[in-house]
Amino acid sequence: MKINSKLFQKTLKYELITLKNNNTLYSYLIEAFSNTNGDLYPGTIKKLNNYSGTLNIFNLDGTLLGQLVINKGKILNPSNEKKIEPLENVIQLFYKPNKNSTTNKIPECNAFFVVKLITEYYVDRYEIWKYASTGEVFLTKYIGQVLVKTEVTYKNMAVAYPCDSEYGNDDIHIPYLSKNYQTVFKENADILEEKIDYSQLDPCTKAIMEKLKNSNEKDIASIFKKFGATTIYKLTMMMGAMQKVDSFAETIKTSTNNYLITVSKDNYTTASDLYRATALLHEIIHAYMLSIVDDSNYPTTTTPQLTNFPELFKAFVNKRNNTQAAVMAQHEDMAKIYVEAIATALEQFQWNETGGIPSTLADKQIFLDMAWSGLHKTAVFDKTYPIGNPNRDRILARILAEQNGVYSQGQYAIGKKCN
Repeated sequence: MKINSKLFQKTLKYELITLKNNNTLYSYLIEAFSNTNGDLYPGTIKKLNNYSGTLNIFNLDGTLLGQLVINKGKILNPSNEKKIEPLENVIQLFYKPNKNSTTNKIPECNAFFVVKLITEYYVDRYEIWKYASTGEVFLTKYIGQVLVKTEVTYKNMAVAYPCDSEYGNDDIHIPYLSKNYQTVFKENADILEEKIDYSQLDPCTKAIMEKLKNSNEKDIASIFKKFGATTIYKLTMMMGAMQKVDSFAETIKTSTNNYLITVSKDNYTTASDLYRATALLHEIIHAYMLSIVDDSNYPTTTTPQLTNFPELFKAFVNKRNNTQAAVMAQHEDMAKIYVEAIATALEQFQWNETGGIPSTLADKQIFLDMAWSGLHKTAVFDKTYPIGNPNRDRILARILAEQNGVYSQGQYAIGKKCN
């Protein structure tokens, strides 16, 4: 490794050292910065009499323990770090003072520098398939590690250097960079929630997404968990024009593992926040189902299975059940997961909106009815609530009431308008 510094030579030296004190072993990695007016680090702590420079001491996992400063073999531990004292003591044993020197004490000078710490988060990715009827796992496949995110933090810490240095500017001293890597295992559902970018939504819709995302344990991640999320992808949300004139929002694939939800900036401007929340949750599930069905290698996003939700739902149920023609009972199983997941999230959303007023049984029915809105054109909806069924009429009336933000066929909107 090379550095650019007027204080130190360009070449860095490294040494791996293991010491034994009684029955205890100590292992260190040394990173040696050699002063420009002296010899390079000799490659061993036994021959430091002619060496001047700074030794950065690391654990073998890359964690910085501290620094030792050497001046013609004389050692100083400016950070007084106990963890490196065994190494300090051993170096001191090999030190041989120069008989002609009047003093062997190294000048005790410290300077504070900003240390950059990088933490990378990884998660192991598995593809797990279960039978919908029994929950039995029939396939588990390890796909590999996925980099979830990288965090950069800065820490102000002491870095020692000889007092007689002619340089006083921070940026010409140790160009220090410490990388601390750790593996943090997070559920895929939490990762998927984190990877939703809704920064391009309008203020009203963005505020609704904030509440859905941060609703304790009944948030968007909880929905992914109920679906047994296994895929990792990025989801972007933005305002825009609709391909279908009567749509509130639409979901498409933009590239591999990237999906886009476009929310209408013109349609349903009087819709309640409950309707908007329901529609956003539906589109998020739409994108998730799209990511699963997309693995079936459908040729393009223009195929009916990927653009029409009732067809997508059918294809998703087929794939989840490893069949080309899932029976109605399997569609009903998936509809139950879908409805309960959205209804639970909506109940928490409304609870936050009302300042913590508990939901009544009537309220709970409203959330269930709204959850069916995304499925009301599917075969499973027609099977569950056939034409003429009063429950069907109630559900459709509730959807229309929240859609117009006022009233429909005996149903009054309980959600609030954004404007």
